Amino acid sequence: MASAAGTGAASLPLFLLLASTLIAASASPSSAAAEALAPQELLLNFKASLRDPSGALAGWSRSAPYCNWPHVACTSAAAAAANATVSVSLSLQGLGLSGELSAASLCRVPGLVALSLASNGFNQTIPLDLARCASLASLNLSAGAFWGPLPEQLAALPALVSLDLSGNSIEGQVPAGLAAMGSLEMLDLGGNRLSGVLHPALFRNLTSLHLLDLSGNQFLESELPPEIGRMGSLRWLYLQGSGFIGAIPESFLGLEQLQVLDLSMNSLTGAVPPGFGLRLPKLMALDLSQNGLSGPFPEEVGKCSMLQRFEVHDNAFTGELPGGLWSLPDLRVIRAENNRFTGRLPEFPGGQSRLEQVELDNNSFSGGIPQSIGQVRTLYRFSASLNELNGSLPDNICDSPEMSIINISRNSLSGTIPEFRSCKRLVSLYLAGNGFTGPIPASLGDLPVLTYIDLSSNGLTGGVPAELQNLKLALLNVSYNHLSGRVPPSLISELPAVFLQGNPGLCGPGLPNDCDAPSRKRRGLALAATVASFLTGVALLAVGAFAVCRRLHGSEPSPWKLVLFHPVKVTGEELLAGFHDKSIIGRGAFGKVYLIELQDGQNIAVKRLVNSGKLTFRAVKNEMKALAKVRHKNIAKILGFCYSDGEVSIMYDYLQMGSLQDLICAPNFTVTIVPKCCTEI
Repeated sequence: MASAAGTGAASLPLFLLLASTLIAASASPSSAAAEALAPQELLLNFKASLRDPSGALAGWSRSAPYCNWPHVACTSAAAAAANATVSVSLSLQGLGLSGELSAASLCRVPGLVALSLASNGFNQTIPLDLARCASLASLNLSAGAFWGPLPEQLAALPALVSLDLSGNSIEGQVPAGLAAMGSLEMLDLGGNRLSGVLHPALFRNLTSLHLLDLSGNQFLESELPPEIGRMGSLRWLYLQGSGFIGAIPESFLGLEQLQVLDLSMNSLTGAVPPGFGLRLPKLMALDLSQNGLSGPFPEEVGKCSMLQRFEVHDNAFTGELPGGLWSLPDLRVIRAENNRFTGRLPEFPGGQSRLEQVELDNNSFSGGIPQSIGQVRTLYRFSASLNELNGSLPDNICDSPEMSIINISRNSLSGTIPEFRSCKRLVSLYLAGNGFTGPIPASLGDLPVLTYIDLSSNGLTGGVPAELQNLKLALLNVSYNHLSGRVPPSLISELPAVFLQGNPGLCGPGLPNDCDAPSRKRRGLALAATVASFLTGVALLAVGAFAVCRRLHGSEPSPWKLVLFHPVKVTGEELLAGFHDKSIIGRGAFGKVYLIELQDGQNIAVKRLVNSGKLTFRAVKNEMKALAKVRHKNIAKILGFCYSDGEVSIMYDYLQMGSLQDLICAPNFTVTIVPKCCTEI
């Protein structure tokens, strides 16, 4: 018995060992299943940290494989079912997500290669946990309401190829440590609040970059790093509106793969490096506008056979425009206004040209308008006001079926105004301030979309054609000519802006000469004084209207000083043109607020300050720069300001949420009284 007992006792551990082995064997499939569900659980934990008011992630549940969830993409759902590591991409942009974003669970998802949280409202700093997403190749946090410094820890992502942090409120300097991201091909930091000087070391190792965007960082105070010119793979370079100073480095001539170069809206000075364009065979868009660049523009830009946009306006360039520009086969836009260019305009290459937009205003071009202008079938805008052009207007100037805007005012053109019968898409015709003679063509009344006509300050004769009543005009300015006869009544009573003064021979309702009133003798000194006072008032009104007209279309260069803190395509003249009663959206103790729609469709709010005449430009600039740094969700973003002697206008981001008065007057408005102790914190 003892032996049997001993045998039983000895056999007990062996039984337990066998049982544990069986249990382990039976538990093995369950462990594998749990391991297969791990990415699913990690993603659900990540979802739990988010606020999802629209229910965009409602389909994330345990009842379906995570590779079948909305906004989740896998390389192969079948591979996921087989418990293999797959490449996972999360595309969560524009879903209205918010919450305290944490990437701790997310970065443990095996095979996470792409993450997009763009266009959401997280309102927090960039999570440092993102540096643990070791397999991440693409990270997009653009327009996600992120703020604070740019984490240098992101340089620890070894596989990262694309990093997009644009459109946020990221502050401070760009960490030099990001230079360790040697595999990076796209770096977009545009539209933030980065400041300080760019460290040259940042760009020495980023030799694989295809796209670099630092635009819209108005608080940067840096020269253009020459090291950028050594990024041989760079194709798109966006540095506009970021406070760059100094000259364009000669090293930029070595960017042989470059397709887009935008250095506009900075404070660059000096000449463009000689030979610019000779080694840029793939350049398609060049924008150096709104800087302080000077000197002649290098002729070699005419060698850029793929160039489509040439924008150098608002600088101090001299000499002739490069002759090779006009014959480039793909060139669509030439914008060279507000410079000091001279010389004659060359003939267009006729039917071979693809030009759509030519703007040469406020230069010193001379000679005649090219006779071949009508052969450019794609041209929709030709603007060359405020130059020294002479001769007659080509009869075929409007032969292009696309022509919509013609502005050649304030030149020395002469002769008669040709018929414009073929200008079926013409919207604006500005011929003011020349020496045109003869009648106003009646054929203008046959152009279906013609809206703006300015023929003022010429030597035109005859009457105002009755055919102009066929048009839906917003502006008719024929002032200061030699016109005579009856003005069609509808042109006086129905137009929002009509200028007829300076033509003593015109008569009609509201004019000094009433065509239907019989002549009367003077009836005493009192009546004569009354008539004289009336005529004096009309004359003063005429002078005032002419002053407004001259201000809108004056022959002097713009007196406005425009300072932009964010990329906005606007000029001082556009702001002035938008200051009318119909665009007022608010009034206050400091002035009126106007809603102005820009040419690119963007809406901005402009506050026109009163009693600002004693403020100097330096004082205004310092104050505006300080205000522009204020960041709060209830304070409208300052886009820039416009300064002229005696006047300051501030541009704000237009928010369609009503005014403070609208909020206070709302029926459900309540006021919370805050204790004094809280207000002093």
